[in-house]
Amino acid sequence: MGTLKTFIAAATLLAAASPMAAQSANVTGTWTASFVTPDRTYPARIELKQDHDTVTGTVGAGSGTEGNKLTGSIKGNDLTFAFSTVDPNGGGRTLAIEVKASISSDGLSGSFNVDAEPTGTFSAKRDESKGSKDTTAPKDSKDPKGAANVEGTWAFTVDLGSITASPTVLFKQDGEALTGTYTSQQYGAFPLKGTVKGNQVQFGFTMSVEGNAIDVVFAGTADGDSLKGTVNYGGIGEGNFTGKKK
Repeated sequence: MGTLKTFIAAATLLAAASPMAAQSANVTGTWTASFVTPDRTYPARIELKQDHDTVTGTVGAGSGTEGNKLTGSIKGNDLTFAFSTVDPNGGGRTLAIEVKASISSDGLSGSFNVDAEPTGTFSAKRDESKGSKDTTAPKDSKDPKGAANVEGTWAFTVDLGSITASPTVLFKQDGEALTGTYTSQQYGAFPLKGTVKGNQVQFGFTMSVEGNAIDVVFAGTADGDSLKGTVNYGGIGEGNFTGKKK
């Protein structure tokens, strides 16, 4: 009996000493957002309301416009949400949008899909005029007022699980805007466009593989002469990448 009591007491102490689950960042508030494709940038105004890990709100074209309802969730600093909207390019069809983003002191950054197809990059900053501030998100070592400098030639390593590749990426940077060239050893060179928000880097391009056009989206974090993040090859494959500046 004494051994059983000792075991129960030890288990109780261990449970009390167990760390609490990581608290999710606070995303409640108004956000000024951009949905960026290789051809165009779509500005948006997003209202988010958070209840524990559940996120609701609206996405609209701007102040004073009626927004589309969104639903999503947040785990730690990772936010996902989805909504439906009428195709802004005409035709009257309804598009299903899914956003996956991470929050830092620089705002939100990530990628989005349209009708389950990878489409472009997503970024958003809080509208401070509404008085909404995030006190939970970790502070980056980068100056939040300036974009990381990624201009130059990079050696990438892409890992899609069963497939690996070693492309070369040339970035030309103008403030937060990126242009350049993605060069595949097998398929050739393709022009890219993207953004740098603080230390968050996103870029995309359309590559031709055996006559098929594939929209590719990279989203990652810069740390000096290193880059790492995720990549999606048009729904054909998803994986991770790392990069070293030459």
